[in-house]
Amino acid sequence: MSLWDQIRSAVPAGVTRALVVSPFFDGSLEFLQRLLDDVRPERLTVAIDPSSVVIPRDASARLPGVRFVNIAGRSLVPTTRRREGASRYMHAKALWFESPQGELLVTGSANASAPAFLLSAGRRNAEAVVIDATPGVGAALGLNAFSDAPEMSSGEWENVEIVEAPGTTKREVRTVLLATPTERGFVLSGPVPEDVVLVAADRESRALGAVVFDARTPAACVLVPSGAAEQTVFLFGDSAMGRIIAVVHRPAEITRHAATDSRNALKQALGALEDDPSQISALLRVTEKVIFDALDGVVSTNPDVMRGRGERDDQLPAR
Repeated sequence: MSLWDQIRSAVPAGVTRALVVSPFFDGSLEFLQRLLDDVRPERLTVAIDPSSVVIPRDASARLPGVRFVNIAGRSLVPTTRRREGASRYMHAKALWFESPQGELLVTGSANASAPAFLLSAGRRNAEAVVIDATPGVGAALGLNAFSDAPEMSSGEWENVEIVEAPGTTKREVRTVLLATPTERGFVLSGPVPEDVVLVAADRESRALGAVVFDARTPAACVLVPSGAAEQTVFLFGDSAMGRIIAVVHRPAEITRHAATDSRNALKQALGALEDDPSQISALLRVTEKVIFDALDGVVSTNPDVMRGRGERDDQLPAR
């Protein structure tokens, strides 16, 4: 079952007004067409920022009767914490349906695209949305102003970035970093822009909470919520340039797993020796690897211990 199939039954009957807010759309506008077919709203408004949206330039011609409006610089929720001169990049995603029977608001990570809403499990994007049928929720968020925003002009459509190929949209830019554990959190392998909020997540993609930055450049240093360090598998966030993902890299775990693999190989070589004595050379090679892999993690001042990997007594200089 697709995400849209799960939401569709909650949409009230007789929708008089529908609003779609999204920065990305599929190149065939499949999701918007599906929404029109299933809901049949009297009026559908699609709110976009022409300076950053990814949508076919001929969208208004493909979907006659749909109003595409310019909401550049507007915000879903008024904020008093925005820094002076900060970008007002529109990254919000929302579906809003209004009817005499009530209203429904859908917000979350899903863009208004087929990969987000229409594909089945195993093929679709991993998305999380919240639906809210509270009376007046649209007015509380100022969605009426979005619906009444000025319609896109032909000149504004010309400024929309061209979709990469027919039937596809430009992929979001993703920055992947490594996050190495520290005593208090993680140090990342690169910088993180000022407008990005990173969230820690576990291996099941469950959010563990937002991180606190000690530094953002040249390499970001972050503190994770109390008790979440060991569970954190990656950190993620969004910026005007796209999504940032930091994958947690734990060298100690890698070393432990590598040692385990070497010991398993030794056991297999010992077992093979019983059936085929000619395997003695393979056994010696594996034994040498296990021994010297273990010595890599040992700090010693004993010259008899700190010999080079793979050196035999007859290869060492005379003393």
